[in-house]
Amino acid sequence: METLDAKDCQLLYELSHNARQSYSALAKKTRLKKDTAAYRIKRMEERGIISGHTIFSSFARLGYQIFKSYIKLQGVAKEDVTAMVEWLVKNKLVGWVALSTGAWDLIIGALVKTPQEFYEFKHAFEYEFHDAIYQISTTLMVNAAAYSRDYLVKDGEAKQALFFTEQRSTLLSEKDKAILHLLSKNARLSTAEIARQTKLTPRIVSYRIKQLEKEGLILIYRTSLNLDTIGYHYYKAFVTLQRVTPERYNAFLEYCRLHPNIIHNVECLGEWDLEPEFEVENADEFGTIISEMRSTFADVIKRIETVMITKEAKYGYIPF
Repeated sequence: METLDAKDCQLLYELSHNARQSYSALAKKTRLKKDTAAYRIKRMEERGIISGHTIFSSFARLGYQIFKSYIKLQGVAKEDVTAMVEWLVKNKLVGWVALSTGAWDLIIGALVKTPQEFYEFKHAFEYEFHDAIYQISTTLMVNAAAYSRDYLVKDGEAKQALFFTEQRSTLLSEKDKAILHLLSKNARLSTAEIARQTKLTPRIVSYRIKQLEKEGLILIYRTSLNLDTIGYHYYKAFVTLQRVTPERYNAFLEYCRLHPNIIHNVECLGEWDLEPEFEVENADEFGTIISEMRSTFADVIKRIETVMITKEAKYGYIPF
């Protein structure tokens, strides 16, 4: 397990809500020299603590919807699971593939234009692997929020970015698509390098990025972590509500926003209503958080199921 000091944690915290900040800006916020901040970030990349830097986009404004399928497997060998994951990773509609333990064994996120498109994808998947599938539950994402990793620092600001809003199709030029694609692969890619790869000038690239941010097509630049390298684990809860008033519902959303270990929260249509996601040191800490959540919202929580994400085989929701 890798050890992080306070300055490393501060850098990761800053990168969690704006991974595209310059080394100068990061140095100022963490009270480090610019070269020192750059060295520490590169060192965490080399040590495998930082797995990459990406963007979150308003998928709805690109004209897309996100359906998720949660799968319980039956009687499958390791090589069968590998074949299933490889099939999913290769599928262009699939943006997220995660292996898990707990209520579900496999989670799929699909980015589609229409429900019919998802229906056809799901049918093809079930046909290909019907012997391995015991149960499937599907949800439609309605809204989602990403929160800063406040557990890394003493005085986090509980920042959030809503990355699923009203659905409306935005026409993008091929150059804009190319910029989004490059930033999704590496959100810290320099303007000069993006200009070189897109055959645009740095000034035009900078302008186009600002326009994409203004339109909500880039909502947040986010650093991804290999949590196991620092002794943390990734959990997801599935919360079913009952008799909930708008006031209590908003109180639950605010609770998630302010909790230092909750890094995402998804509102959805389906078997459950909310999917908060957690980064915690161990199962005991997660259990304590869930118990506190049940107690605080005992009047509206009907059921909570959980999984621990053991591996993310694919993540990338930019469809081009």
